[in-house]
Amino acid sequence: MREPPQGLIMYCMIPTRLRGERERARTLSRADGYAPTIPFDIGEFEDFEGGTIGRERTLQFMLHVLSFCDVVGLFGISEGTMIELNRAIALGKTVLLYPDFDPQWNAAYENLKHTYGDPLSHVRGTHHLIVFVGPRAVGKTFYMDRFIEKFPDLLRRIKTTTTRSPRNEKDHEYYSFVSQSEFNTKLAQGQFVEHDTYHGVSYGSTLLHIREVLSTHHGIYALTPGGVHAIWKRHHDINLTIITLLPASPEVLATHIKRRGIEDPHERIEDFLLPSSVPHYTILITGEDRKDESNLLEIIRPILASPL
Repeated sequence: MREPPQGLIMYCMIPTRLRGERERARTLSRADGYAPTIPFDIGEFEDFEGGTIGRERTLQFMLHVLSFCDVVGLFGISEGTMIELNRAIALGKTVLLYPDFDPQWNAAYENLKHTYGDPLSHVRGTHHLIVFVGPRAVGKTFYMDRFIEKFPDLLRRIKTTTTRSPRNEKDHEYYSFVSQSEFNTKLAQGQFVEHDTYHGVSYGSTLLHIREVLSTHHGIYALTPGGVHAIWKRHHDINLTIITLLPASPEVLATHIKRRGIEDPHERIEDFLLPSSVPHYTILITGEDRKDESNLLEIIRPILASPL
């Protein structure tokens, strides 16, 4: 169970155009266990930025308030919040992102980073989360194991919480096994950054665990297409590399299914095709292990070789 932080104050960075949504930001901050400090509660726009105090002096005052808070929450993108974000990073503050709060987030950030730099790159850090997606038996677990074995000092597996039963003792290295009621409780508590149901089984991963792994290593794990869509929403604060593994032919998948001794899942390959709106690589698995591993390494090796 996620333990909420105790006695920590969050400075909520909210664009002026979204000042009417302050109650929603307050609710989100409290749900994550923080005491929210809302700039527009400290001083109304009409009295400060929109009044005789003026924008520049208001911003300096808010930066002073920010410096006394424990963490900052970025709820939207504007010139003011970009200045605040750069200040927060310079002060070494923990930055939490709420990108769904601001419908203009992506466009505003791309426009303003030409002037204010790319401060979210500091939030993401240098480590990447490598995500495999593809049908059962295509080779996701096989190649994850291969790369973790090949790069033990660089790569760690992200453990997934699931309601399915273990298939073997090694499964406990990959999954945290819970009952459906336990899973539902964690889901209601907002512990999962992504979750999905696959063949009647629930799966989910927590942002807390992902960040813990990425603080020291690159991470790797497999997701369903639904899980990929959910994790992609975090691309602002996680470096994501998504790789779709597809069988080069039905015969390749049939061979893998027989090798693993599992029941033929009768999955539609087209269900694992990701849209172009989610940047990803696609690797066709031929069944020639060395060739397939080489193709995957062309994507993964440059990531692992990046400065840590």
